[in-house]
Amino acid sequence: MDQLGRTFVLFLHQIAVGGMVALLLIPSEAISRQFYRICGLILLAIEGLALWRSMGQGGLVLWLSVLFAALLLAFTVTWFLPGSPGAGVLHRLAILAGLVLLVFDVLRYPIPAAGSLGVIMGTTNALTSALILGMALIGLLLGHRYLNEPHLPVRLIKRVSDVFCMVILLQGALPALFTLLVYGFGPGSGEWVRLLGEHWVLLVSRMFVGIGASLVVALVILNCLRLPNVQAATGFYYVAVITVFLGEFLGRYLLVSASLPF
Repeated sequence: MDQLGRTFVLFLHQIAVGGMVALLLIPSEAISRQFYRICGLILLAIEGLALWRSMGQGGLVLWLSVLFAALLLAFTVTWFLPGSPGAGVLHRLAILAGLVLLVFDVLRYPIPAAGSLGVIMGTTNALTSALILGMALIGLLLGHRYLNEPHLPVRLIKRVSDVFCMVILLQGALPALFTLLVYGFGPGSGEWVRLLGEHWVLLVSRMFVGIGASLVVALVILNCLRLPNVQAATGFYYVAVITVFLGEFLGRYLLVSASLPF
């Protein structure tokens, strides 16, 4: 599989896992079952595409992806059954399997310039990336749900939006933190600087679109919800999905092609 193909698979894994984590912020008793059905089907389709693209590669990551997809399928099916038996347990098991998948997925892309810190950097970056992607997608789907269920409390989408904004800030701070760690404890600060200089266009694009633009949109969403105007916030979530998805894809490409966990 080429670099773009591996980037695409890593990107899809993170959307699916992050989406499942984001659903934890929305209590099942506060919203209709139809919302969980739709979210489950969309996340299952995303992970299914990643699994299909990974076929033929083999290895532990493939089997972890199969396990995550199977649990995601079981979770989705339960919402079509009366009483949704075991939905909560399956939800948490799927998240656990997904987190393990992300960790082993990242281990395939070592960060030589960071030495032993590379595993921590890659894992932290993968988790924050998954959260940003998941929050953006679930925020958009939740905003649409207000059209069918106008009685839903605004606090639901406000909670997702607050976490979305905080995770963007965290992701934006990681490059500076990682650079300080490499200079202080890493074995390859010179190599790190070389990589930053060599890929500066992608780095600037990733930070400008994925962090800067996404943060602006997240703040606009929060302002809309203070009014409150859920319909306007949902419209801005469309923009957020575009900026976040583009930015995180560039970030995954930097990891795969240049061993930079940005």
